Amino acid sequence: MEIRHLVFLQSMNNILLYICSSLGLYAVIARRLPTWQISIRRSQSHGVCARKFKLAEHTLEEISTSPFAPLLAMTRKGLVFLLPLLLYTLPSYSQSDSTITIYHNATIYSVDSLFTKYDAMAIVEYPLNEKKNKILATGQIEKLKTKYPNAILNNVKGKYIYPGFIDAHCHFFGLGVSMQIVDLVGTKTYEEVLERCKKYYNTNKGNYLMGRGWDQNDWPKKEYPTNEQLNLLFPDIPVVLKRIDGHAALVNKKALAIAGIKKGTKIKGGEIILKDGKPTGVLIDNAVDLVMKVIPKMSDIQIKLAVEQAEKKCISVGLTSAVDAGLEMDTIYKIAKFLRDINVYAMPMFTTDFIESHDANIDHPIDYDKLHLDGVKVYIDGALGSRGALLLKPYSDNPKSYGLELKSYKELQKIFLWCAEYGYPLNAHCIGDSATRIYFKLIEELKPILKKNIYKWRIEHAQVVDTNDLHKFKKYGIIPSVQPTHATSDMYWAEERLGKQRVKTAYAYKDLLKAAGVIALGTDFPVEDVNPLYTFTSAVWRMDSNEFPKNGFQIENALTKEEALRGMTIWAAYSVNAERYTGSLEPNKQADFIIFDTDLMNATFKQCRNAKVIGTYIRGKRVYSR
Repeated sequence: MEIRHLVFLQSMNNILLYICSSLGLYAVIARRLPTWQISIRRSQSHGVCARKFKLAEHTLEEISTSPFAPLLAMTRKGLVFLLPLLLYTLPSYSQSDSTITIYHNATIYSVDSLFTKYDAMAIVEYPLNEKKNKILATGQIEKLKTKYPNAILNNVKGKYIYPGFIDAHCHFFGLGVSMQIVDLVGTKTYEEVLERCKKYYNTNKGNYLMGRGWDQNDWPKKEYPTNEQLNLLFPDIPVVLKRIDGHAALVNKKALAIAGIKKGTKIKGGEIILKDGKPTGVLIDNAVDLVMKVIPKMSDIQIKLAVEQAEKKCISVGLTSAVDAGLEMDTIYKIAKFLRDINVYAMPMFTTDFIESHDANIDHPIDYDKLHLDGVKVYIDGALGSRGALLLKPYSDNPKSYGLELKSYKELQKIFLWCAEYGYPLNAHCIGDSATRIYFKLIEELKPILKKNIYKWRIEHAQVVDTNDLHKFKKYGIIPSVQPTHATSDMYWAEERLGKQRVKTAYAYKDLLKAAGVIALGTDFPVEDVNPLYTFTSAVWRMDSNEFPKNGFQIENALTKEEALRGMTIWAAYSVNAERYTGSLEPNKQADFIIFDTDLMNATFKQCRNAKVIGTYIRGKRVYSR
């Protein structure tokens, strides 16, 4: 091929790359003919997009960082020829369309590899195309003023700038949903749960009632409730009240009847609590799904409101990105429509719907500018609080129970292989040490087949990890994704579940960091409070809001302030393959940053918890200000 042809192809490649990036797309999708199937295996707004093309019985795999290769492939087959149309839609921007702003008189924690501090930062904004907004430079104010003489100067007045916080494991959509149902967080008795339900229903009457947030460990009698009183209060509508971790629920008689749950009903990977041979209304893990299937789905209006409320809350506490750990594909499509500013990395649940959606392409356009698919979520076990976490040895407070295995070993084998084949990181919920052991056993067993396709796979929670398994994080490149506020929430009763010796292997964040070399920090909100500063203080001081215990819970596993900040920024970005674009304040990265009134690196416990967000910026755009 002649040089001029290569230059032409490269030019077309760059043009199409620009167009697709501007449109938030990384694929040109043609109508599928009977013999063709085009499936996107993983796509991020700036990442590698791998496509698998099938023609009759033959398979052609093309993996490229450019959208031009599949277009050429399809064009050669005579399926599409969209270049003129795409060129027609190409917007025209010039340097005069941009604005440069220098933020100065600040202490700027870049969180780069050297943890460098600066006093000024220059960013460029394109009003007509905010996707191009980025950091131009960091440094000293005089040098930046000389370099950009026409820049607007923004005096931060001695405040502190950090990279935008990233919650590495949360339930972004769940937070919005929780704002539309009965809030049971912080209830001190079962009677208070009932009272809140009555009060809510009096002003929000409907054909069902949902609530979430109760925790029997916070009550004087630390036992599961029964539904007799709930049945008297709500005899005619189904009621579902989820435990704070979402792994258990109390439901009334009406809900049990609609779901077909009765004496003798069995569910794999779940438990129906009985008393005198009859269901008490308490359902654990997969048993909860039986009831949720018969609860009406949210309307688009409700979903839109949930997304808007969740985004508003997140940006107000300094979150610029959130990793939503487990969503149905239908919900992901709808969230993408309603997102405004915050970056959401969504983990689709590994379900039949997800596989069908994958195999049928992404027929609904997803805005890959704001919403990114981040691997696949699968549950191996349940939660420690509801005794669903799968342990190697029995529970110390229930010698007959080892917890729950939510999926069989054979099911997990198929999921591991599928994720490796299509390039999706497998993000597995593992709270018990047995669940983590199963995860690593599957990797060891399937390694010859998985080969190099294990890239940035994660263990979500890694709450109880046997010391003999710690070295496997580094060996297989697995990222521990943990939630420090779980430690300060569970510390009151964790030893009861695990015993004095085994509890030392729980919430061991320093040990995990040493083993893996990186640790991603999140909150699991709405299970915990959404505020990332509570993540920071729990990781560093390992105390609750009342500064208990005085010397910290298992303080030997505390993180340093720098490690905690990295875990909430650059390491969290790394865990979702976004470290090239966000997570630190460096040239050519997105201008995702927050301004605080407090120097977190030199503040006390109370000062950190009470620090205030002055402003939240996503791609240079101010999306929140106090």
